[in-house]
Amino acid sequence: MSRLLLIQSLFVEQFGIMILAGAAKSRGHDVVLAVGTDEHILRKAKEFRPDVVGFSVLTGYQKRYLQLGQALKRNLTPAPVILFGGPHASFFPQVIMEEGVDIVCRGEGDGALLDVLEAVDSNSDFDGIENLVLQNDGSPVYAPMRPLVDLDKVDFPDREIYVDYPIIHDTDMVMFMASRGCPYNCSFCFNKKMVNMVKGLGSWVRFRSVDNMIEEIDKVQSRMNIRHIDFHDDTFIVNRKWLFEFLDVYKRKFSIPFICKVRADLIDIDIARALKSAGCSRVSFGLESGDEKLRNLLLKKNVTDKHIRNAAAIFHKVGLPFFTYNMMGLPGERLEEAFKTLELNIEIKSKCAWTSVFQPFPGTQLAEYCLEKGVLKKPISTDEPVDTHTASLLSQPDIEKIVRLQKFAYIVIRFPGSLRFVKKLINYNFPNLFFVIHRVSYLFFYFRDEYNTTWLGTLKHAWVALRHY
Repeated sequence: MSRLLLIQSLFVEQFGIMILAGAAKSRGHDVVLAVGTDEHILRKAKEFRPDVVGFSVLTGYQKRYLQLGQALKRNLTPAPVILFGGPHASFFPQVIMEEGVDIVCRGEGDGALLDVLEAVDSNSDFDGIENLVLQNDGSPVYAPMRPLVDLDKVDFPDREIYVDYPIIHDTDMVMFMASRGCPYNCSFCFNKKMVNMVKGLGSWVRFRSVDNMIEEIDKVQSRMNIRHIDFHDDTFIVNRKWLFEFLDVYKRKFSIPFICKVRADLIDIDIARALKSAGCSRVSFGLESGDEKLRNLLLKKNVTDKHIRNAAAIFHKVGLPFFTYNMMGLPGERLEEAFKTLELNIEIKSKCAWTSVFQPFPGTQLAEYCLEKGVLKKPISTDEPVDTHTASLLSQPDIEKIVRLQKFAYIVIRFPGSLRFVKKLINYNFPNLFFVIHRVSYLFFYFRDEYNTTWLGTLKHAWVALRHY
């Protein structure tokens, strides 16, 4: 049977990687993961000698992985098949024309990967395998997309794929997913492109059955002591009927606290009480901007200030803490509108507010808007990893002060009285100092709570980040 080496960029659990590993192992293939420096990955590849190397490619990492693909082919005999999957492969499949990759997989890779491994076993070519993009005579060749899979038929994720990386494997927060797909059309997100890619191939938003979900949690719990669960779905509460059925079974069978993502406009007292009763310890939702017009006309979030205030009041009533997700430096945003983002978070008493500097991700509606309005300092590039915490690509009034303000978001939310001082401080430019303030406050006011880790665990993750990122 074929030997598969999977490679990812970040030192965190990646659900796609675990699912692919589980599927391949269930068919008898040997599977190993590598994450880290190129030298580490090459060393592991030489020891394992894979037939296929699968990269989960985020936009901005493809140049590194193309070079690594070339190095793997030079250093291994026989040379492995190099397969690119993940977001970049789906949205920029023309990467197949570059040296260092043999196959690109668009969309969900569950079935395509197994077909590739079977073709390698039988010494067959890859022509006609659905979801793949190949190169022929200097042109990309696109195979049809396959029907979307029934999630109850997907193999359970293989969590032992991370056993060689304790910083990932030995986590206090274990991730599960009940669904795939998102029904919303936010302008800053890739979701619309994915929906168009699989149009007519089945329901984009799919939930596993309650029994299937409970079975997986039970199996994982029997092998490891789960202290906390992260239901990592885009919107855990979007299917109301499923939610109540699941929570009813979950609270009778388990006593494991969990976190999940919600939408403010979907929250009512019944959902909040059901979440709390089942063991939910915190929810998170997208506030995005404190300015309602920016949130809804620009970002197409379709969530009003009234929705947000109502959801916050309900969470406080039932005793359920919440985080919010926010962006600063949006196209057309002025400094006073950025202040409103912090002020609304303070008003609703958010426990923490993840706050990033807006970046126009290539291919999204909002990136196209930035191009149309001519607000970019330079053309959008897919060649460098997107940094959502340092600087802005936009050229517009107030942008430098807004970027500085973002560095203090975690402190201001934790200590609201500091906002008055911060409003004055951002008139001065101390980039190195502001950078350190942001990184330290991120670790201790966001990361520690988000991943339910100890102070020591937080410092370990910080050390890994310094070494590898």
